[in-house]
Amino acid sequence: MEMLANIERDGHLMIRAMFLTLSAMVVALFWFLWNRKSSKNPMPPLPPGPRGLPFLGSLPFIGPNLHHEFTNLATIFGPIYKLQFGSKLCFVLSSPSILKQVLRDQDTLFANRDPTIAAQIVSYGCTDIAFGPYGPDWRRLRRVFMSHMLSKANLDASYALRKEEVLKSIGHTYGKVGSPIDLGQFAFLKSINTVMRMLWGGTLEAENGADLGAEFKNVQQNAMAEIIELVGKPNVSDFFPSLARFDVQGIARRMKQLQSMTEKIFYSAIERQKSEAVKKDEGLELKHERKDFLRFLLELNDHEDGAKSITLQQLKALLLVQYSYL
Repeated sequence: MEMLANIERDGHLMIRAMFLTLSAMVVALFWFLWNRKSSKNPMPPLPPGPRGLPFLGSLPFIGPNLHHEFTNLATIFGPIYKLQFGSKLCFVLSSPSILKQVLRDQDTLFANRDPTIAAQIVSYGCTDIAFGPYGPDWRRLRRVFMSHMLSKANLDASYALRKEEVLKSIGHTYGKVGSPIDLGQFAFLKSINTVMRMLWGGTLEAENGADLGAEFKNVQQNAMAEIIELVGKPNVSDFFPSLARFDVQGIARRMKQLQSMTEKIFYSAIERQKSEAVKKDEGLELKHERKDFLRFLLELNDHEDGAKSITLQQLKALLLVQYSYL
C-alpha cells in the first residue's frame, strides 16, 4: 500500500511539473511575441513636462493667466511639452514651425478634437462643423456651410437686401426728428433684421415681431456670450469623467437652458419657412423670393438621397454656428 501511495504521489508531482513547464513556455512565447511586435512599432517617447500630483496632475499649479503660465513653462521644457490635467494628457505647442505642421501641413491628422461637455451639448452631440469628427459627414457639412452661406456669390446676392435695410433705417431715423432715439437698440434691431433675412428670410417687423425681437435680443446679448464662455470654461467633469454625472459646477445644466433658448428662435424660424413653402405650393405670392440659408437646409433635411440629406440636429447646429459667425 505504501508503494502504491508513493507511485500516486510521484505521478501527481510529475503532472504538476509538466503543467508548470508548459505554462512557463506559453508565457515565454507571449513575451517573445510581444517584444518582437514592440520592437517593430516602438512607442515614441513623450515630450518633457512638469511632474504633477497623483490623480490631480498639474491642475493645482496652473493659475488664471494660462498664456503666462504656458510661456514660462516653454522656457523650461522647450517648444513642446506635456501637462497632465486630471485624467487628460495635454500637449502645449509654442513653436511657429510646430504649429504650422499641426494646423496646416498635417491638419487632417489633428482635425479631431476632444470637445468639452458644454461643447457636446451646444453642438447637439458634435453634429456641427466646429466639434464634429473629421470624416465624410464633416466634409459635407463644411461644403454646405461654405458654399451656401459664406460664399462670395451669396454675400453679393444679399447686397440689395442689406441696402434695403440701410435705407429703411435712414427713413426710420428721419421720421423720428425731434424725438429721442435709443441708438443702441436701433442699431441692434437693424443688424439683427439683416442677419435674420440672410439666414431665414424673416425680420422683426413680422407678426409677433416685438416678442421675437425681445427674445432674440436676449439671446444675442446674453445667451450667446454665455454659451461661448461656458464652452471654454474649465470644467471638473471634463478632467474627471467619472464625476460628469454629478455636474459639480452646473455647467451642463446651464448650457442646456441656454440651448433651449436658442431652439425657440430656430423653431419659430423653421415653422415660418415651412408655412411659406406651403403658400408657395399653393401658388400664393411670397414677399421673400430669395432662397435663404434656412430654406436650403430644410430642402436638404427632406432630401431623399441619404448621402445629401442632413438631420434636424445637424440643421440646428449649422444655424447656431452661422449665427455665431454673424
